[in-house]
Amino acid sequence: MNSNLPKIPVSVLIPARNEEANLPACLASVARADEVFIVDSQSSDRSIEIAENYGAKVVQFQFNGRWPKRKTGH
Repeated sequence: MNSNLPKIPVSVLIPARNEEANLPACLASVARADEVFIVDSQSSDRSIEIAENYGAKVVQFQFNGRWPKRKTGH
């Protein structure tokens, strides 16, 4: 990809947990986004390291194992 192309003014949020195998291709596909956030659910692999190497901002999220009630409409 040509790194001389301008950034696109968009923010990308990527939820992830132990996605080191998929994260490089995913992050490469959004490389022109102005900002990229990885919402990480306590990964134990190299996901955080990979995300930071691509310039993404990593935010930790503690997933409780169940969907939030608002998501299910209750």
